[in-house]
This record gives sequence, C-alpha cells and structure tokens, in this order.
Amino acid sequence: MKLPQILLWLSIIIASLIGVVAIITLVYIIYSFCSEILLETPSLEKLSLFGDSFGPINVLVSALAFAGLLYTIFQQRESLQLAKQELESSKKQMFKSSLQIKLEHFEKVIDELKYTREKKLHNNGPLTYSLTAINVQGRKIFEIFYEEKIIYFQGDYIPLKEFIKENLWGFTYQESEVAKTLEFYYKSLYSILTFITQSELTQQEKLYIVKTEISSRLSKYQLILLFIHAHDFIGNKFISYIEDYALFEDLEKERIFSLRLLPMDCKNWYKESAYKLSITS
Repeated sequence: MKLPQILLWLSIIIASLIGVVAIITLVYIIYSFCSEILLETPSLEKLSLFGDSFGPINVLVSALAFAGLLYTIFQQRESLQLAKQELESSKKQMFKSSLQIKLEHFEKVIDELKYTREKKLHNNGPLTYSLTAINVQGRKIFEIFYEEKIIYFQGDYIPLKEFIKENLWGFTYQESEVAKTLEFYYKSLYSILTFITQSELTQQEKLYIVKTEISSRLSKYQLILLFIHAHDFIGNKFISYIEDYALFEDLEKERIFSLRLLPMDCKNWYKESAYKLSITS
C-alpha cells in the first residue's frame, strides 16, 4: 500500500474514533439528563448544560466532514494520476505507431533503390578498358557502390573503397552516382533518427530503440557508406546521431578497420562514442 493511501486510511480511522467518542459522550450525557428528569425537575443551569452537551455532535460532524474531504482529495489525486498514466501510454503508443510507419517507408525506399549502367569502354590516356554492366536493385546496391568502379575521379573510374583512401572529397563524392542515387535513402534515415531524438522518451529508451530498430537494419555496407557519407559536407548532419547512438559499433565488431575495408586513420573522423558508448545513460 502506498504512503498516501496509508495516510488516508489513518486519517479516516482517527476521524471515526473521534466520532465514536463523541457519540458515546453524547449518549452518556443524554442518559444522565433523562435520569434526572425522571427523578426531579431540572434547574435552568442543568437545562443549559444539557444544551451544551450537543457540542459533541458538532465534533462528530466536523470529523466526518474532514474524513470526507480527505477521501475526496485522495480520489481526485488518484484520478489525475490515472489520467496522466493514460496520456503517457497514449503518447508512447502514438510514437510506436508513427515509428513503425517510418520504418516501413524506410524499407520500401531501400527496396526501390535502383542503379543501372550498360557495359562500356573507358579511355584513360593511352589505356582503354571495359566497364562492366551493372543492373542492381534493393540492398545489393550498397555493396555494388562500395566494390564497383562507380566514381569518376581524376580521369578514371574507381570504386568507393579506393576513393576513400585518397581522402579527397570536395564535389567528387557529392556529384557521384553514389550520392545522387542514395539521396532519398539518407533523407529517410535522417528523418527517423530525428524523430526518435526529438521524442519525449528517456535517453536510455532512445538508445534501445536505435539499437533494436535502426542499427539492426543496417548492413555492413550500409554502415560503410554512411561512414563515408557523413564525413562529406552533404552528410555531416548525421555526425551527432552517429556519435550519440554509437551507430558504428558494428563496424568495430566486423573488424572493418583491421581488415582494411576502411583505412585505420579514417577512424579518427568520428569520436570514440561513435563506436562504443563510454557511459550508459
């Protein structure tokens, strides 16, 4: 039993005891007075005393009124708490429903990603070589963008994994097929992270949702491309979310840096919290 309930019932018991004592006192006085009436004619003084004997009734009424007031206050308090709990529950349910809609939309955006390139010859100075045809859709596109010769850089087509080793960003990445094709995908992902961050959830709840609903959906190649995208000017708004929610934790687990899928010095692009939260909120 909660403390307010204990105090309420204690107050009611005390008020009831006061009422019982008042009733017993009143009954005793009335009984004594009636006995005197039967034996002899009461004096004016005794009649006045008899009138005053009804004072315990006022005590009884006051005690019962006080107990009733306490009960009413308690009931109102309980009603307000219940209404507050229902409002919080409703807010959380609305949040979950909205988040689910956004996640479903996010998955649809991924499924609809497409990239097509016909086989063609590329001239690089005296050298001529063939660029393979590419026709890819959905999640496979992230791996293709990392592995295949997609980015035109310094007169040559190179894969993103080679481009990152150059550490030369500028407009080369921003104007690449990678950035253009994934533009709407990144907008959708950013929208979800912003929605979670701006919610009224606790930080611990936000971390849990990002871990279970966002990080679990991002493949190794999605994380690598986000790693590259957020380092560029057009994607640096992701940095705070990456570091607040340790979005690159799985990159560490996959040994991305030790396998040289990403150069080791690139790890310093982000704070240590991007790979592992230093404290649990």
